Amino acid sequence: EEMETCPKCGKPNGFRTVHMFGRDVEIKQWCECVQNDWLKEASELEKVKEETRIRQLQSGVGAEYREYTFETATDNTYTRIAKRYCEKWQEMHSDNIGLILCGSPGTGKTFLAGCIANRLLHEHVPVLMDNFPKIISRLQTFGDSVNDFCREMDYYELVIIDDLGVERDTAYA
Repeated sequence: EEMETCPKCGKPNGFRTVHMFGRDVEIKQWCECVQNDWLKEASELEKVKEETRIRQLQSGVGAEYREYTFETATDNTYTRIAKRYCEKWQEMHSDNIGLILCGSPGTGKTFLAGCIANRLLHEHVPVLMDNFPKIISRLQTFGDSVNDFCREMDYYELVIIDDLGVERDTAYA
């Protein structure tokens, strides 16, 4: 039985039967073209899986924050501190060290927080970033089941609360 040949290089591809150790054994034989195509497909599949995982992680970060990156940030002391926080994330996390960004409106606090969130998301760290009023609204949907809310929040390794100073007249705020 003749094996198929590769349309690119003309080398044989498929299974061939070889008589070994007193019996017939089928051996796979694939040319480099086919092997390279498989590797490329596997690489593309891994890339899709990676992008899917990042999208799943991003579900904790609102769409309005997803474009904030250090690549577009101005290089200054605050940006360097935020980058360093990300670089030392494992240590910061294990030592329960947080970061408080405070200042006047329009100074870039939300932008830097978003940069931190997105950098850590790309390192597969589960992050929740939302503003305080939305988190309070989310808490209210749990009603008397505050423990369920806490269990949901426990999934995230980092919780970034934006606009913490925004007042709201509720029993939770």
